[in-house]
Amino acid sequence: MRALTAIVITEADITELPESIGKLENLTMLQLNRCKHLCKLPASIGQLNSLHRLLMVETAVTELPESFGMLSCLMVLNMGKKHQKREDTEEINFIVPASFSNLSLLYELHARACNISGKIADDFEKLSSLEILNLGRNDFSSLPASLRGLSLLKKLLLPHCKKLKALPPLPLSLEEVDAANCISLESISDISNLENLVMLNLTSCEKVVDIPGLECLKSLVRLYASGCTACSSAIKKRLAKQIPDDIREELPAIVDILGQILRLDFPTFTSALILLGVPNTNEDQVHLCRCPIHHPLVSQLKDGYKIHVMRREPPMMEGVELKKWGIHLVYEGDDDYEGDEESLNESQQSPRKDGKVLQLF
Repeated sequence: MRALTAIVITEADITELPESIGKLENLTMLQLNRCKHLCKLPASIGQLNSLHRLLMVETAVTELPESFGMLSCLMVLNMGKKHQKREDTEEINFIVPASFSNLSLLYELHARACNISGKIADDFEKLSSLEILNLGRNDFSSLPASLRGLSLLKKLLLPHCKKLKALPPLPLSLEEVDAANCISLESISDISNLENLVMLNLTSCEKVVDIPGLECLKSLVRLYASGCTACSSAIKKRLAKQIPDDIREELPAIVDILGQILRLDFPTFTSALILLGVPNTNEDQVHLCRCPIHHPLVSQLKDGYKIHVMRREPPMMEGVELKKWGIHLVYEGDDDYEGDEESLNESQQSPRKDGKVLQLF
């Protein structure tokens, strides 16, 4: 048994692990996903000096033993839980031991919906290898200033942290920040020095009044601010700039809304259109997608073929309803305006076109 390198126990009706598990000195991976009655880890788990990956998704564990910080080789920890409505479950705050900051090799931490509340300990910089940090759907009100010390952090995921009020100065290495539906978020520290930031999601952050430094983000490709009342001059200035040629033809996608090419009523190609940046509202919305000539929805379209837009069944996400849809083929020169487009309002101006374009709305 001591030669074991991996243990996989999933969806098992166990409540605890034996203390003897600490004797498995060669164990590198321990998976306990969806063992929903597992409520504690033994203190001996800290003796697993070779453990690299600990996966305990959707368990009942609410406290890590003090010995947890002795897992000197741990690189990946996933202890995320499935979000549940508060009225359906008793609130038990997740307890993280002080020794947790000793996990200096940890580069991926998922603690989604673990009911982490209040203030997070201000010793984050000790997790010096961290690259991915997922704290979504927790109830903490603030993030520690030491977060900025995570010099390798690339992804900071904070969606649905509904009590979070402010974003402190962030690590310069960040490539993605997701704070969607942080409905109490009011202030964001200057982000002008986040030169590697590609994606910023502030969907439904309705209390945010400014995003300092937004106009300086040279690498930013995707900004989601629907339902965000930040209507600052910085956002307007950013959106008014020329779209770089190297990302001009990148298309958004909307999960659960599919575009299909039909030949004799049989689908020959299907493309999902990904729904990101949609505000949490019941109001009707209109999405316009322009597919360039090299997109399969255009390049594979032939005489006699049909295009159909539909909702995926069964859906991947609830609450999306497709009420109306339409398509329009645009050829080069079709919507050119011979006069001065500067005199037209934004809805009348036509974007640059190169050949045939398909508009989906």
